[in-house]
Amino acid sequence: MSLVQVRVALMSMVAAAALSVPSVAQVLFEEVPSSDVRVGITTTLEGFGFDLQEAHDMAVMVTDGIVVEQEAEVCSVHMVTAWWCEVVNGKSTMRMMRFRALTDCFEGFLPASGVCLTAPCPAGTRPYYGVNTGELSCMGIPANACVFLEISEPVESSCSALMPCTCLSGLDETTCEQSKRCLPTLGTDPIVVPAQCPSCD
Repeated sequence: MSLVQVRVALMSMVAAAALSVPSVAQVLFEEVPSSDVRVGITTTLEGFGFDLQEAHDMAVMVTDGIVVEQEAEVCSVHMVTAWWCEVVNGKSTMRMMRFRALTDCFEGFLPASGVCLTAPCPAGTRPYYGVNTGELSCMGIPANACVFLEISEPVESSCSALMPCTCLSGLDETTCEQSKRCLPTLGTDPIVVPAQCPSCD
């Protein structure tokens, strides 16, 4: 099977999954247009049973047309989903953005392993990290906002279109252990929404 055929097959799988995403009737939410499609595709493919790195390799192949294993330069990144509440057209709305950032951006926030070594969340809840954003508005995420972050384990990725570390300056003020929250959620995979607006207290 050629690279083009693989890309077409993967895009068909992702499109089919996107069309079958159940609505989350209990809460208004929207994904900002600047979200990194590589992260969304990775999440969808994980739902099909692929492991994280394998799913991300396929996502990068579909979007960038490259095979990560064959690249001379690859970047170690965390995939992140950020959630925050914002008034949109007079209604309180949960907004979401997916992005990739270098693992170096999380130095001090995450341990050297790249994984927060805390007790697992109880059944029916999911781990989020409550963090204040910095003074810059970055790619759709407001400045000086409280956000919930979902952070993947490190993966190898392409080095294009990464979120600048300056957009994550709020991570310098806390650690993953201090900011972790186990929260109930709404919806089902691949779209699971925090059941409450972020709190960074």
